[in-house]
Amino acid sequence: MKRLFLCSVLIVCALPLHADVPDSVWNALVDREVVVGKLDGSRVEGTLIGVADTDITVMREDGRLVTVLRSEVEDVRGVSRAPAPAATEQREDAPKQDYPLGSSYFLFDPLGFLQVGPVLEYGFLVGTDLYVAPRIRLLGLGVVSQALSGWEMKAYSLAAGIGVTRMFPTESANRVYGGGTVEFGVSWYEGEDSWESWEGNTGLLILSSNAGYQWRYPSRFFLRFGGFAGVGIELWDRWWYTDDPDEVYKEGTAVYFVFGLQFTLGWEQGD
Repeated sequence: MKRLFLCSVLIVCALPLHADVPDSVWNALVDREVVVGKLDGSRVEGTLIGVADTDITVMREDGRLVTVLRSEVEDVRGVSRAPAPAATEQREDAPKQDYPLGSSYFLFDPLGFLQVGPVLEYGFLVGTDLYVAPRIRLLGLGVVSQALSGWEMKAYSLAAGIGVTRMFPTESANRVYGGGTVEFGVSWYEGEDSWESWEGNTGLLILSSNAGYQWRYPSRFFLRFGGFAGVGIELWDRWWYTDDPDEVYKEGTAVYFVFGLQFTLGWEQGD
């Protein structure tokens, strides 16, 4: 009997001893990076993707799957990783949709037909986001300018000048713009008194500022919508009877406040 008891003790002592990792620990580590220590001293590192009653499955960095018997595990621990940057943080470094301003542009303001005359303008880029643009305003083709003259203004009356426009960047390819213009114009008139016809002309200096928003497209076409405000200063106002043009009559001059909306169509050229 003593000999049988001694053999039993020797057999028990010869068996490998280990402490099984509880299910709660394994379940808490699923889908996490782990380091599994084995009884033979080796380690298995990777993502714990499966836990069964008798074994666990780990996926290494290279994608290989390794199955380890739970009876061979000595210990296991989770590995902390730095969190991946949020999607919003990644988008901050993404390039904005943009393309450089054209070296020049041409625009037309058709809304001027309903105001003080349509505008034609050709601008040149002279600095960072800064354009200088010669322009022509067809005064005689504006409804408001004709109404103010009593519908006596000739259609070929016009003004010419220069504008300066600064383009302010936005979060897209579009721009906010602002600037000012100086124009000198001459309006020709004709009419009739009760007994004879007459003609005349008026010199006008127009000083104005403008601001608005410009939508830019990959085709280099653009739309502007904004407004302008300023003053019109009469430099002279004279007239004469057509049968006696040598006798010229002078009228008093005035200063007018001018304002309106802008809706322009344009095209950029060059880079």
